Amino acid sequence: MRRFNKPAWLKVGVLSALLVLVLSEAALAAEGGQQWRPVYDITMRWINFVILVFLLYKYARKPLLDFLKGERGEIEKALAKVEAEKNEILEQVKQAGVALEESKVRLPELKARLIEQGERRKEELIQEAQAQSLLVMEGARHKIEYQILRARQKLVVELLDMAVEEALNELPHVITAEDDRRRVEKFLAIADAR
Repeated sequence: MRRFNKPAWLKVGVLSALLVLVLSEAALAAEGGQQWRPVYDITMRWINFVILVFLLYKYARKPLLDFLKGERGEIEKALAKVEAEKNEILEQVKQAGVALEESKVRLPELKARLIEQGERRKEELIQEAQAQSLLVMEGARHKIEYQILRARQKLVVELLDMAVEEALNELPHVITAEDDRRRVEKFLAIADAR
């Protein structure tokens, strides 16, 4: 950057002072001495503005430029970060779009495969149910046969008991004392032979 030329500033300052003197002399010479005040106020504002610009340029230029450069760097970093995030999000959107298209293609295949698996599982369940029903029926048949066998045995025992009871009721009338004596002799003869 260019540095201020001291003689040039000195010239500007002298010129400003002369301008103030010239304008204020015209204001003082005029009738109604109150008209010089607005011109004086405007002149002083311009002089103050020039002084302020000079001071800012001379003393605040470097810190202000450093601050602006620092802010520029921070803003550039923030923009780069936002740009990277934007690119990442756009990539994710692309991937989601591709996945959506793939899912549209794969959905009928997946649906058909699930239906096929469901049908297979249904057949397996039917076969398992049939096998279990056969086992249950076989078990029930065995139980029934066992209960029939027990009922027959119980019937035979009851019939035998009834026959024995009937025989005991009838035998005393049929068997005589003579029959008893012959049996005892026969039993003793068998016992002696041994």
